[in-house]
Amino acid sequence: MGDQPISVAGYFHSHAGFLAAARAAVADKHQPQAFTPYPVHGLDAILGIKRSLIGRPVLGIILIGFCIGLHMTWYTMSQSWPLNVGGKPYFAWQTFMVVSLETGLLFGALANFVLAAHFCRLFPAPFTRLPNPRMSDDTFTLVLPVRLAADSELLSAWLSGHGAAEVEVFPAAAAASAPEHAPEPVEAAHG
Repeated sequence: MGDQPISVAGYFHSHAGFLAAARAAVADKHQPQAFTPYPVHGLDAILGIKRSLIGRPVLGIILIGFCIGLHMTWYTMSQSWPLNVGGKPYFAWQTFMVVSLETGLLFGALANFVLAAHFCRLFPAPFTRLPNPRMSDDTFTLVLPVRLAADSELLSAWLSGHGAAEVEVFPAAAAASAPEHAPEPVEAAHG
């Protein structure tokens, strides 16, 4: 492949312009990737990203944590160290709802963190580098894959025509050298 371009990135400063370009890219079947500085409402629907299934196992773990918390309070107050407080029964479940709910939420939060980090591949990897560190810094970036070498100029013009403030073309050789440093763009067009 040599120095054949593999992707074209368009940088947008406008939230609305970025979403409009993403819609147009999907409509034109460009298979875009998006990088944003913060979550953008509706972007997953535009790109066709399905809803995450992480919520279902997290709910199950929350319920298990709730049961563990309730069992812990029952065992402590009824079996291990029974105390008669104000003539109430040894285990008055209404008293321990907060402890049980908080235990379930703690289990759920930890499970959500681990599952999200695993499925979204958020664990740090030494060989994972963005082609340009600005992609998720302060601009909205739309990356379009290049199928043929001649397509890079057409995609650059397409991105500029859809409001990209800057366009960069990244070669295949730059992607191979990503572990050392971020690759330099082959072409930069300011619009």
